[in-house]
Amino acid sequence: MAASQTSLFSVHLTPDRGYAVFANAPIKKGTLLLSETPLIRIHKTHYLNHDVVTAYNKLSPSRQQRYWTLASAHGQDSSRYPDQIYFSVPEKEKKRIEEQHEARTAGEKSILSIFMTNAMECDKGAAVFEVAARFNHSCVPNAHFAWCEGLGREMIFAIKDLGVGEEITLSYCDPFYDISMRRWELQHYGFVCECIACTDIETPGSFGQQSKDRRWRLREIDDSFDVQPSADMKLKMGIEMVSLMAREGLCTPNLAHTYLQIARISADKGDMHTAVKAAKHALENYLICLGKDSEKTKNAEKSLRAFTKQLPEEKVKAAGPGTASGVMKNGVKA
Repeated sequence: MAASQTSLFSVHLTPDRGYAVFANAPIKKGTLLLSETPLIRIHKTHYLNHDVVTAYNKLSPSRQQRYWTLASAHGQDSSRYPDQIYFSVPEKEKKRIEEQHEARTAGEKSILSIFMTNAMECDKGAAVFEVAARFNHSCVPNAHFAWCEGLGREMIFAIKDLGVGEEITLSYCDPFYDISMRRWELQHYGFVCECIACTDIETPGSFGQQSKDRRWRLREIDDSFDVQPSADMKLKMGIEMVSLMAREGLCTPNLAHTYLQIARISADKGDMHTAVKAAKHALENYLICLGKDSEKTKNAEKSLRAFTKQLPEEKVKAAGPGTASGVMKNGVKA
């Protein structure tokens, strides 16, 4: 695959990062960039080498050939990984870990190493997509990928406005991971991230240094949110999370989910006006990241309708059918 092109983006080989995807035209956030069926799919989460090889052998010769053009994070230094597996790990899981470690540290690419490097979560399993695999990673991505089971397709949406020639990136890991967790996760893909959230982290006032603190706080709040007994404290934490994500440039479904939590807490407190405004932001963000066919988008729409029905009649018109006017925007009440 020397290059691939659509009206929205082109795939080109770069000097230092393999293939990468670039915008061909100005693209508005919420635009569907790609809708792709799997090149190969495994219908189980904890797959073994045998599962991948069996699925590969069922591909046509032309699809097998295309599969071998994809990247492989093999040839890694084994000393960078633990040299023992805990005794309590079940035998089947131990076998899976050993197989993947062997594929990752082997001198040549393999069917398994290609799958591990390019696989995306896919309902209760994983799949590899020929074009989606070409999108590189950033911890501050401008696009988002998600599997739509109803359509049987991997969907990639622009989550920020993109300029001509701008690289289009996805996040391969949890956006709330701190930098050490992200580096460990991304090591399995065979690279060190050099995005703005991962560089200059010791330089006072730099984005990287501030990002390190913000992501640590996001993880701290996220880990303690569900066990927090006070609704007022949960609301305060939710608003802080929205503000942190806005400053971090994270426009992922995590933002939509947090808005929906704020909406539900506000509704429980009887503040239906704030509930409706926050639910609108949730729906807006789900539409941008996941599209109208996503179950999460549909559920957010149902929540918005339910909250709107509970508004005092004189506030229904003020709330309006369109997007929110600023209440809870970026964590700050208008």
